[in-house]
Order: sequence, then C-alpha cells, then structure tokens
Amino acid sequence: MRSLRLKISDLLKLDGAPLTDRVPDLTELTPLVLQRFGFLPQPLTITVEGDEVLAGLVPGTIHHHPSRSREPEQKSDNAEHL
Repeated sequence: MRSLRLKISDLLKLDGAPLTDRVPDLTELTPLVLQRFGFLPQPLTITVEGDEVLAGLVPGTIHHHPSRSREPEQKSDNAEHL
C-alpha cells in the first residue's frame, strides 16, 4: 500500500467529531490521521486534496513496522514467563 485516501467527513465520523460546514485544515487533520492510523509504516506524508485526506508513505525511505522490531524481545519475555 502506498497511500490511504479517506473522505474528511468519514475521518471525522471515525473520531466522533461533530460535522460542520467548516473543513478542518491540515494542522487539525494531521493528529487525527496519526492517532487513527498510527499502525501504518512511518514516516507518513499527510495531505489534503479537496474533501479528502491522503496518508502516504514517504518515497525513498525504508519502512519498518514498529511492532515487528519488538517481536523477538516479546517472544523471549513470553518464554521466560512460561
């Protein structure tokens, strides 16, 4: 997946924010996107195109999922617990 495209109104509904005629700007939408889709590989570029927000992978970067880097440590912790 290279990018996620979502209607701004749908993002606001997911977050439980009230819908108004005013369209939130990028500074208001960025924290919502990062909070809701923080599981996506980082870093992300977040842009607004009309009534949609796009969260995309930054070109030319190596993307590692944060939980994958912790798996061996978690497995060893579970083994010690058993």
